[in-house]
Amino acid sequence: VFFDLDGSLIDRHYLPNADPALFMSRFARLGAGIRGHLNSNRSLAQQLSFYQMFGLNGYIIIENGCSYFDSASGKESAPCADVFDRQQLLSAVDIPVRFELWDSTSGGHNPLPADGDIIFVEPTRRFTASLYPRRVLNGVVITDTGLLRRVFALVNSAFPAYDVVADEALHQQIIVKPKGVKKSTFIPILSGSMAVASFGDGPDDICMFDYSTVCGAPANAAPEVKHAVLAKAGVVTTDPCTLGAV
Repeated sequence: VFFDLDGSLIDRHYLPNADPALFMSRFARLGAGIRGHLNSNRSLAQQLSFYQMFGLNGYIIIENGCSYFDSASGKESAPCADVFDRQQLLSAVDIPVRFELWDSTSGGHNPLPADGDIIFVEPTRRFTASLYPRRVLNGVVITDTGLLRRVFALVNSAFPAYDVVADEALHQQIIVKPKGVKKSTFIPILSGSMAVASFGDGPDDICMFDYSTVCGAPANAAPEVKHAVLAKAGVVTTDPCTLGAV
């Protein structure tokens, strides 16, 4: 079973909305031979704690299908994408870039200016990039849709070999990922002759359903995801995120 992470096993606050122990007990009912895999756009470092939290026992597919990690051997596969060129990113934008994450709870590692624009970049990704353009006013970090769109235009122009996607609604972020690489890339290799099931909420997850005998989506899934699931006689749950997976 291949599980998406954000929006599927955890909610928009990056937390499970059901006890992971309940998830583990329900998953165990499927039988000892069933393996649970994590398939996310996140880096390996960002996924490991959730993999352990939910007691999964399979592979971790990294950064939308760019590579995968075998927890049993502790080894990562050969990647199917080039390492993202951070220097090219620095050259493409006219705003200071920090390879660190910032949030209102933990803050960043370095002091912020009183005013100005900053692009925070998730530091553990290797093949993709996750950018968070932010404006600082009187020492307070805020989102600004105009800034997001300006950075999107610059990055989209500078990386023609990548798909550049802006999320204006939820996290005000920009995802940069190699064209042609999908979350389904390694599924045929990892599943072998075994039947496949998958669970996801976003458009990137639809490709997993093409390889799945059984597929599902939580109540919070995008409309096109629900349509794809129902078209394959899958299940759209009445509960969101972790509750839906349970």
